[in-house]
Amino acid sequence: LPDTIDKTPLVMIDEESQIDGLIDDLLQQKEIAVDLEHHSFRSFMGITCLLQISTREKDYLIDTLSLRHILFKLNEVFTKPSILKIFHSAECDIEWLQRDLGVYVVNMFDTYQAAKVLTYTKLGLSYLLKKFCNIVSDKTFQLFDWRIRPLPESAKNYARSDTHYLIYIYEMMNNELISRAGGHNNLLNVVYQRSTETCKRIYHKPLLTDDSYMTLYRKSKRLFDSRQLYALKEIYKWRDSVAREEDESPGYILSNHMMMQICQTLPREMQGILACCNPIPPLVRQHLITLHNIVLKAKDQPLIMPLVEESAKPSSQFSASRDFDIEAKVSTYIHDNSGLEFRDDYPTLLGQLNEIEDHEELVEKYALEKVGCSSLEISGPKLPLMVNSVDEFIDLDRNGSSEENNASVEVISNIMEKVRFITPYQRYKQVLPYSRKLEEQEREKQRMEEERNQQRLLQTQYSIPPTSKITKNQDAQDSNEESQEKENILKRPVEVKAEPLSADCRQSSRYLLKIDNSTLTEKRRPQSTRTSFKKGSQTLYSVVLFRGSLR
Repeated sequence: LPDTIDKTPLVMIDEESQIDGLIDDLLQQKEIAVDLEHHSFRSFMGITCLLQISTREKDYLIDTLSLRHILFKLNEVFTKPSILKIFHSAECDIEWLQRDLGVYVVNMFDTYQAAKVLTYTKLGLSYLLKKFCNIVSDKTFQLFDWRIRPLPESAKNYARSDTHYLIYIYEMMNNELISRAGGHNNLLNVVYQRSTETCKRIYHKPLLTDDSYMTLYRKSKRLFDSRQLYALKEIYKWRDSVAREEDESPGYILSNHMMMQICQTLPREMQGILACCNPIPPLVRQHLITLHNIVLKAKDQPLIMPLVEESAKPSSQFSASRDFDIEAKVSTYIHDNSGLEFRDDYPTLLGQLNEIEDHEELVEKYALEKVGCSSLEISGPKLPLMVNSVDEFIDLDRNGSSEENNASVEVISNIMEKVRFITPYQRYKQVLPYSRKLEEQEREKQRMEEERNQQRLLQTQYSIPPTSKITKNQDAQDSNEESQEKENILKRPVEVKAEPLSADCRQSSRYLLKIDNSTLTEKRRPQSTRTSFKKGSQTLYSVVLFRGSLR
């Protein structure tokens, strides 16, 4: 582990006369750690404010604001192949060195790429500092304004910590890459190859195109209609124009989430636009009328619903590479055994005894001794597939003989229960009689239920309960003469004749039932549900026929 920051000398480079001595010291090194501090919030293109370089003995802080015009001399060090330059997440650093200092990098090791190859849970420099050096980085300086001069001591210590331990982290990750590969350099070569691709990056000045806003739209994963997309396109164009004129970052003019909120809601009033911004950016308040006109013009556009395919495209180069990594991991899933060699010599219940493993032979021997029989002298399978009973298995031998095997019927029955196979059609044939029997029982049950319902309906319609019930339900107040007369009436036979009413009635299946009896009497009782009949009367009942039965 290297010495702490307090015990390591710090050299501040802020004068031109110090550059030659710095280059001479760096040319004598085999590895150097490099990092940059960049400011982009109050500048459209951003500016490199500080360059940190650490060797095994010293830490250098180079003021790139005052020495920007002369730092191109560092190409003598940064392009020398024999010197390894160690960066962490160097994609932006490479472009900033090209843009502001005119410096290019050859022979680089990116610890970020090494962390990806080693599949660490986190890839940030703070995680590597905690993992290898037990150092907790101060995150309060991540948004620090590095244009401030002179720099406070706390800011200097933070800048030094980014490179002071980086050489030690490189050595630890280099060893782990080799050990993970079993002593080979294949993983290490992958890291160097990715780092070389990073060094080949070329800085391009940001340009505004007709579809520049679509990158932000895809990242937001929202669905906008034609009006909202028109507003997003115009506001994005306005923000870029103002940022270039004022030399401010687009995020300072109007942040992305505020712009997306305005485009999604499309407020009709100016106060609604301000309500979408918290806090309100100064330039938004200054150009509020322009933004309001863009929103009103967007609301006049024809409404077309969004296309889902637009949001399904990869959002950026990072997401595309991330999807590629995920696809590669899925294709090499740990439980995927498609590339393994197929083997069919594993022991099974149908296998040969002389091919069973030792422990299975012991289990079989113990089972046979328990039932009182010796081991089976069978060279083929224990049980054929095409047998229907134990007797058939005992009678049939491989050669067609009728010799019985020495194994007990109980053991064979247990084996048959385990290995017997019945096709779905055979199961259907065996279950078919039982299902038919259940259907017949169900039909008989329904038929009996219908008959009971018909009898109950007739008794309710004619109000002629059985004799026994009449006797039980008679009122105690009835005189003996009335009860005797009613019993005599019920004992007499009743003649029922069915006569068709008319042709129309025949079509509707209605008939008259005529009851000829002059001795029926009708006596209504308010508390009784039974209906009696008058003497000397003749009553007609209309009965509807359903499915050939009276209801």
